Amino acid sequence: MLGARDHPSRSGDSARPLSDGGILHALRSASKKELLSQKAIQGGDDYRYTVYTTWEVSRQMIEERSSEAGQDALELLQIFSFLHHEGISEEIFSQACYTLRNNRQSDWMLSHMPKTVLRRSHQEWDTDTLRIAVSVLLSFSLIYRDKENLISIHPLVHIWVRDRLGPSDEETVWTQTTSVIALSIPQTFRIADYRFRQALVPHLDICLSFRKEGIFYLGDIGDDCQRMASGFALVYSEAGRVQEALQLTERVVEARKRTLGEEHPDTLGSMHSLAISYSEAGRVQEALQLTERVVEARKITLGEEHPNTLGSMHSLAISYSEAGRVQEALQLTERVVEAGKITLGEEHPNTLGSMHSLAISYSEAGERQKALQLTERVVEVRKMTLGEEHPDTLGSMHNLAISYSEAGERQKALQLTERVVEINKRTLGEEHPDTLGSMHNLAIRYSEAGERQKALQLTERVVEIYKRTLGEEHPDTLGSIYNLAISYSEAGERQKSTTANRGG
Repeated sequence: MLGARDHPSRSGDSARPLSDGGILHALRSASKKELLSQKAIQGGDDYRYTVYTTWEVSRQMIEERSSEAGQDALELLQIFSFLHHEGISEEIFSQACYTLRNNRQSDWMLSHMPKTVLRRSHQEWDTDTLRIAVSVLLSFSLIYRDKENLISIHPLVHIWVRDRLGPSDEETVWTQTTSVIALSIPQTFRIADYRFRQALVPHLDICLSFRKEGIFYLGDIGDDCQRMASGFALVYSEAGRVQEALQLTERVVEARKRTLGEEHPDTLGSMHSLAISYSEAGRVQEALQLTERVVEARKITLGEEHPNTLGSMHSLAISYSEAGRVQEALQLTERVVEAGKITLGEEHPNTLGSMHSLAISYSEAGERQKALQLTERVVEVRKMTLGEEHPDTLGSMHNLAISYSEAGERQKALQLTERVVEINKRTLGEEHPDTLGSMHNLAIRYSEAGERQKALQLTERVVEIYKRTLGEEHPDTLGSIYNLAISYSEAGERQKSTTANRGG
């Protein structure tokens, strides 16, 4: 999430047979299971197959090949049926294989891996192996591949594959798919990692939707379930899906307290993540209280200069800032930055994150020149080490634009904020909290430049999205409503300004 100060708180083609109106009528009026049992219908001198029967014959032909590629193809097809029907990438499987190869996994996880992945887990990922299996499915038109090598599967094929599974097989394939997604989630934070996790969201949505309890359907497997849930929470949090991330993390904390105790490192790590989720959801006081508990426990168990302790102290300083405790935030962040430079070095991502927050604290304390110089330094290093489009770099560029505005360099502020909004929209989407935060501030920059109509229209758009995604009572929504009232007032629409201020 951005540490903004102006901000209130911070397809593939369809198969030809599917156009037959009679077949679609049959799909609506008859049981799909019954369609599976239909072999053929005599029509003159030819057999006219129902669409499900045609696909069933294709499946049988693949099965009769008795080859590893055929087995892999059928296994992949089943897994595809529990993912979104579009945008399926080979990277899901290669990332899962990489994790298997480089990180020790439980017996449960190993026993619930598809053979396609498990067979490759002791060697470098073999792209050709997966593509041979995919080519088998392509040859029978059961799947399609676009110019970017992303796989799609027609929605009715998607349904057919699942429908032919018995209850036991369905559970097995669902569990395999869930496990592959979980293992594919990288725990590193390069630009490519953020983009990959973003691409997982629709697949995760579809997969979890098959169980009322979502991933916690697997609750009796203990730590594996909790680790998968934590990974899914990361995906949702980065996608701006605050409530999903919060609900998952709350369940993980609850389970880990029960099984490991409150001071276990894994429990404290989950509590740290939960506090961040509370902050993102606008629950400032809960975030503050929980972070204080984590800091206290980590100081006792790890020591004050341990990176995990420093990370929690960093989060606590942010919570102090959100609660209006400016001096406490400033003093604590200075300590974290000093310790981070000594133990990790100035260019370490954690140190840079603390320097980013320290610049915000300087600004809040009225030390604007210090804030500007420090933010320029952070932007410079982050561009060099992470690249301009990394979320952390964009967050610092966002705050640098605010510092320029505070220093009276309004044209610089406007141009830089426009750049941040442009990249955020392209990489995260318009409705992501980081994008909305930068749009919020761009509206302020427009207002400062006298472009009041642009400011008004942009603020109306931000308020509309915030109300729908976060609710009317979230601090970010309320802050944008307040700015909207100011925009209406500047535009001479005083009645609208009054209504906006009342939350109308």
